[in-house]
Amino acid sequence: NTWNKYTGVITPPEGTHVLYYFAKDHLGSEELPKSLVFKLDATPPVIMNLNIKEGMYVNTESIEITGNISEPLSVLLIQGKRVPIGSSGFFKTDVSLNEGTNTISFVVIDVAGNRSFRGVKVIRDTIPPDIEIEYPSPWITVHTKVIEVKGKTEPGVELKVNGKSITVREDGRFVGEIKLNRSGTNALEFVVKDKAGNITRESVAVILILKVRIELFIGKREAFVNDMRKMLDYPPFIHKGRTMVPLRFISEGFGADVEWDPVVRVATITFSNEKEVVMKVSPDSNVASLNGKPYIMDVEPVIKEGRIFVPIRFVAEAFGSDVKWFLEERKVVIIYPRGG
Repeated sequence: NTWNKYTGVITPPEGTHVLYYFAKDHLGSEELPKSLVFKLDATPPVIMNLNIKEGMYVNTESIEITGNISEPLSVLLIQGKRVPIGSSGFFKTDVSLNEGTNTISFVVIDVAGNRSFRGVKVIRDTIPPDIEIEYPSPWITVHTKVIEVKGKTEPGVELKVNGKSITVREDGRFVGEIKLNRSGTNALEFVVKDKAGNITRESVAVILILKVRIELFIGKREAFVNDMRKMLDYPPFIHKGRTMVPLRFISEGFGADVEWDPVVRVATITFSNEKEVVMKVSPDSNVASLNGKPYIMDVEPVIKEGRIFVPIRFVAEAFGSDVKWFLEERKVVIIYPRGG
């Protein structure tokens, strides 16, 4: 009675199977059947829902890694260290990072011995991006509300100037346009953010002095502001040898704010450019207030069609503008700023 080893090949599909077997001799005697349950698994385990991506940037010393394993009974190694896997397949761990590129390795081994390997590159960058602003230079004086901004920074960053996105080219250079909010001093804030979330802020102050050219014609309601045709409620006129011009029209043409107080009958004009100018004018007096100081006009203001008219000399001195008189055309040209 010697034992003979039986060998053979079966090719069942993946899954759980029951193998039945028994022995039978040459006389026909056989033993009772026996069974063996086994599971065939040739599929490597899979890492799912990984929270890190290839080539991602971070600016922290470590990174939290989470995900799921398709087979919860597997063994998970991250950077060579075993990481516990929950009954649902979920895992979480922290991995320390070096400055620069880090390749995070994953090895998963299931109970059948199948293995899967994976590497994910994560870049740690803790250095804020550089920015060089070529234009505008600090405290430059400009004469248009829309100005150009240009310079260079690092490729791939996000750049905003006063909240407006500016495109950065592949070589890091940028050129864009920004609209200034007001006459006078405007602060431009450049905010650069790289892929890792590092932020650099730079501020440049510029001074906006708008160039304005106003053309008025004695006896005509037609007027021009920077060559744009306008219609006046009442035309300029000559009064006691002085050229009288509409105060509100000229003030608003220069970008000033005008408020009328009907109780005290005073118009307040606030003009902000290189410096703030506050004027107070009443149609009942030839004494105006210019930045808190009295200013005596050649003649008293006059109201026409509900509009205050003042001598043109007052306008020139209050706003710091040039006045040109063209006799043949009976035309007055007011140019701001003076010398512009």
